Amino acid sequence: MPAELLAWDSEFWGVRIGRVLGERLDRAAVAAVDDWAQREAVACLYFLGEDQRETVEAAGAGGFGLVEPRLTLTHSRNDPPMRYEAPGVAVREHRAEDVPALRELARRTRYVTRFAHDPRFPAERVVDYYEAWAVRSCEGFADAVLVAEADGGIVGYITCRLAERGVDSRFGIVAVDEGHRRSGAAAALLCEGAAWLEARGMETVSVDVAARNVRTQRYVQRQGFFTSAFRLYFHKWF
Repeated sequence: MPAELLAWDSEFWGVRIGRVLGERLDRAAVAAVDDWAQREAVACLYFLGEDQRETVEAAGAGGFGLVEPRLTLTHSRNDPPMRYEAPGVAVREHRAEDVPALRELARRTRYVTRFAHDPRFPAERVVDYYEAWAVRSCEGFADAVLVAEADGGIVGYITCRLAERGVDSRFGIVAVDEGHRRSGAAAALLCEGAAWLEARGMETVSVDVAARNVRTQRYVQRQGFFTSAFRLYFHKWF
């Protein structure tokens, strides 16, 4: 099967959405994907592909539009340990009563996202998407949601996903309130999130960042993460 349906994305956006499997395309693969999409009545396909000439040319010729160059930043437990200074910031696992505050924080966060660069997705729904992702993470989609507290309230959160065989566990969302961007909360979340994953046997942890999101790249790299992959996100509408 060249692609798979994404049930949650389809439900949220109100159209059938799929994802191409694998990171390379050629003309034959595009034809197979199109046949699958027609059978499944798919409206939109996501494709995260390698920055490789044949793949890029096949995607473009096949009607896929580039929406986001993406970096993967990775930290290994064998790398120098991460350290941070965040006076007044405490990180802990979320509790059920935190969800309303996380929803509010998710709505205040400014997202640099591929959905905002695809006019077929309603701009007013993009924040809703990430609010729903935060809530869903607290309901079990993520293996852990850690929150940062300061000044008597929640000022940030990070979602953590464990990986099979201890390789390439993931951070999904890293969000910090605009007024606490220089408080060390982001560094605290990254460091404590990595510690949470490593305590459960994870060898590496990665986070994906839009290439245009330079500010996030900088603070992630300052914690010792290195660029491990550069890929291109495409959408195709039928």
